[in-house]
Amino acid sequence: MKRENDMPPGTVNTIDVPDIDGYTEKAIAAGATVVMQKMPVTGVGWMCYLMDPEKNVFGLMEMDENAK
Repeated sequence: MKRENDMPPGTVNTIDVPDIDGYTEKAIAAGATVVMQKMPVTGVGWMCYLMDPEKNVFGLMEMDENAK
């Protein structure tokens, strides 16, 4: 899978959250930038990728079987 934007190579940890929009906003308020906008993983949930101020990329995932 091709990495988007300025995502550095390496492992990306993804964190399960109950509210992806709320946690994305909290991460942005703490200095993170969005690397990949929220997208559906059909039948699983929603995910996005962010980068913290130290250039560490991490993912957020909200489980939602109705995601399309």
